Amino acid sequence: MKQILIILTLASFLPGCLSCVEIKLDEREIPVQEQDVPYKTYQAMGNLCRTADGGLATVLLRQASNKSPGSSAFPSPYLERYEVVVVRTSMQGQVLWTKLAYTLANRITNRPLIHPLRDGGYLVFVATDLINLGGAQPSMKPAQIVIRLNSEGEIVDRQVNEAAGLAVGSGLFQPYQLLSMADDGFVVTGRLSTTSGSGTAVILIRFNERGLLQWSRTYPTELFLNNPVGVAATPEGGFVLSWFGRNNQENIDQSFLLKTDASGNQVWSRRYALFAARIISPAADGGYVLLGVLNPSLRSAYLYKMSESGDIQWVRAHPLPEGQSWITPYQLISTSTAYLLVYTAIPTGLHLLTTDLAGAEQSRRTVNVPTLTGSQVEVVRLPDNSFALAGQVLYNSVVLLRANPDGSTQWTTTLASDR
Repeated sequence: MKQILIILTLASFLPGCLSCVEIKLDEREIPVQEQDVPYKTYQAMGNLCRTADGGLATVLLRQASNKSPGSSAFPSPYLERYEVVVVRTSMQGQVLWTKLAYTLANRITNRPLIHPLRDGGYLVFVATDLINLGGAQPSMKPAQIVIRLNSEGEIVDRQVNEAAGLAVGSGLFQPYQLLSMADDGFVVTGRLSTTSGSGTAVILIRFNERGLLQWSRTYPTELFLNNPVGVAATPEGGFVLSWFGRNNQENIDQSFLLKTDASGNQVWSRRYALFAARIISPAADGGYVLLGVLNPSLRSAYLYKMSESGDIQWVRAHPLPEGQSWITPYQLISTSTAYLLVYTAIPTGLHLLTTDLAGAEQSRRTVNVPTLTGSQVEVVRLPDNSFALAGQVLYNSVVLLRANPDGSTQWTTTLASDR
C-alpha cells in the first residue's frame, strides 16, 4: 500500500517556514518503521469502556518521533507521526494487548474515542484532517475516521467519512464524548468552530454498527463554547445535549440543555443562569440530573434535577470539607436507587459522593489516586459496585486503577508512559 510520510527539517521550527519531503505513499497512513520513531509522548486519552467479555479498554493518542525527550537538538531529518493506540486489560488490571489502530502524518490534538461491540470487537473514532494529493498543490480535507478492530485488536476495516459540512482544521472540530447505543451504533458529540453567530456550534454525529455515518447535526450556541459537551439518551430514543459558557457581558456562567429526536432534530432548548454544568445523566425517576459548580468559589458540587422538559425541580449543594477547594467535576452515574458524583478537589484528589434519588448525601469517599493532570479522567462503575478509573498523571503516564465501593484501591496499573 502506498502512503505518505512528512519529514520535517530544522527549518520547520522557524516562524513561517516549513520544509516537507514527500515520499510516494498513500495519503491516509504512514507505515514508518517503528525503529524510525522510537520516542513516544502521550498527548490525549479517550474514553474508558467495558468490553463484551467483561474487561476494560481505552484509546490513546501519542506523538512518535526520532527526537529524544532529553535532547534539546532536533535530528536531521526530523521524523514525526501521530499514533492512535488501543489498550485492552483484564478486570484485574493486566494489560492483555496494546495495538496500533491508526497513524497520521499531520499534527492532531483531538482525543480519539472507542466504542465496544457485542461481538467483542471495537470501533475507534478519530477526527482529523487528511492530506489531499489530488490537486495541483497538496491540501487538507476534514474527515471522521472509524476503524473496526476485532477482539484481538487487529484491524478489520476502516470507514472514512469526509467533509460532512466541516471546515478544514483539526482544531475546528473537537469531539468530546461517545455514547454507545443499544443497536451497536454510537453517537459522538463535540464542539465545532463556525464563522457566524457566537463562533461555535455543538455537533452531534450518529454512526451505525459498521462505523458508517448516518447523520450529522449542528446546533449554534448563544455563547462562545470552549468547554466539553455532554450527551445522554432520552427514553423515546432521542438525545439531550448539555454544555456551558461564560456570558462576559453579564459576567456570569450560563448552562444549556438541548433535546433532540432520534434523528437529531431539535425538539427544545433551555438556558440557565449562574451555574456551569455539562455532565448529564438520565434520572431514575424520569428527567435528567446535572453535575455542576458555581464560579468563582468552586467549593461545592451542585446536583440539579431536571424534568423531561428541562425545568429545574430541585438543587442540592454538597460543600467540600474545610481546607479544600477547586472542584473539577468528571462524572455523574445514575442507578435505580442513587446518584454517584465523581470530582476532584485540591488537595485531596478524587471524591466519590453518593446521594439518594432526592439528592441527599449518603456517603463520601476519597480514592487514593496519583496526581491527575489534564481534563481527561474516565470512571466506569462495575457490576460489583467497584469503580475503574483511568487518567493521565505526572510525566504523561496513563494509569488505570480499580477502587472498592469504600474508596480503597484494589490495584493500579500503568497503561502507558512517555519513552
